[in-house]
Amino acid sequence: MKPSHNRHVKIRVYGNVQGVFYRIYVKDRADELGINGSVKNRTDGTVEIVAEGEEEAIDEFVRQCRRGNEQSIIKRLRIVDGDVEGYEGFTVRG
Repeated sequence: MKPSHNRHVKIRVYGNVQGVFYRIYVKDRADELGINGSVKNRTDGTVEIVAEGEEEAIDEFVRQCRRGNEQSIIKRLRIVDGDVEGYEGFTVRG
C-alpha cells in the first residue's frame, strides 16, 4: 500500500513575509494542493513552513511559496527534506 504522504519539507522563507498575509496565502495554497503541515512566523522575521504531501504537489507548493502574494517580497527560500511525520490538515500558527 502506497503511503498517502511521500515527501516532507521544512521551508524557511526570507524577505518581507510578516504582516502581509503571507501565512494565509500559504494556507490557501496548501489547502488547494492537499498539503498537510503548518506555517508560522519566526522571531527573526522569517516564516517557517512544514509541508507533507505527494511529490508533485510539494513541488508546486514550493513554487507558489516562492512566488508569494501581492504584498510579500520573497528574497529566498531554504528547503530541507525530512522524514514524513503524518500531519493531518494544515494549520496557521503564531
